[in-house]
Amino acid sequence: MQYFFYGLAGVFLVFQALYTFIPLMCSKVKKLNSDLAEKSITVLVPAYNEELTIRNCIDAMAGLRYSNYEIMIINDGSKDGTLSALDELLDLEPNARTADSKLNYKPIKGFYRSNRYRHIYVIDKMNGGKADSLNAGIDYAVSDIVITLDADSMLEADSLKYVNQYFHDDDIIALGGTVKIVQGAVRDKNGAIVEKFRGKGLIKSQIINYTHGFYVRKLTQSYFNSIVVISGAFGAFYKEVLVHVDGFRSTVGEDIDITLKIHEYIKAHRLKKNSSTPRKRYAIPNARRISRTSINSAFAGRRPSLTAS
Repeated sequence: MQYFFYGLAGVFLVFQALYTFIPLMCSKVKKLNSDLAEKSITVLVPAYNEELTIRNCIDAMAGLRYSNYEIMIINDGSKDGTLSALDELLDLEPNARTADSKLNYKPIKGFYRSNRYRHIYVIDKMNGGKADSLNAGIDYAVSDIVITLDADSMLEADSLKYVNQYFHDDDIIALGGTVKIVQGAVRDKNGAIVEKFRGKGLIKSQIINYTHGFYVRKLTQSYFNSIVVISGAFGAFYKEVLVHVDGFRSTVGEDIDITLKIHEYIKAHRLKKNSSTPRKRYAIPNARRISRTSINSAFAGRRPSLTAS
């Protein structure tokens, strides 16, 4: 019995070694190409009782270095002052945009556009949960690509440029960005976010866990084309694919669920690269796989501000 457990331990160590060395040996960091045509992108931000954190998210997105994008904040029936905070920050006015009516979600109470930032919109709806809010945002989005982002996350300035670059690869159907702990970072003199291994024991433990999860496990899964989950904190998808799989389901772990649904979609349609096949409305014949990028694009965590180093 003792040797049996030694054998199990050996197998475990071998798999852990593979998870560690495959990303180191096979991953390649793509240099950002800013000359590519900008695909249209909608960033969806579901918000429920985010009165105290929504400002950081808006401030970070206001500094994005990208032009062909819109931000859609979905107030999911918040019981605090989230909508009032959004109105104060954005100076909202009613907007006449209509939904595609392709997905199901709770009733919409209002659709607004910011007078201060003309690329930011707000959906005010009845409470239905995160998945329900994302479906509403997808239905109102007018872009080819949809990004899901948590309300307590902040995007780095070049995040959308990296997303755009990866979606110029015809093999890409969805991707996820690297998520890090904001408490372990500071801003430098130029305003850029710089990683630091700092904070209390719990924070350092989270930093190690996130680094291992996104830089090691996800890269290995991507290498074997076996991504199990695209994190809801920062995922990017073709809108038409999300519509085709009927959007997000209201379940625990909606990010895992949507990833598996897309895998089923790829398998069912046998998506193969074929440049002579025209693109259909709800099929991507040139897209074959889900990718995990190695870009440092989203910082997750609740903290009022970042201090300069």
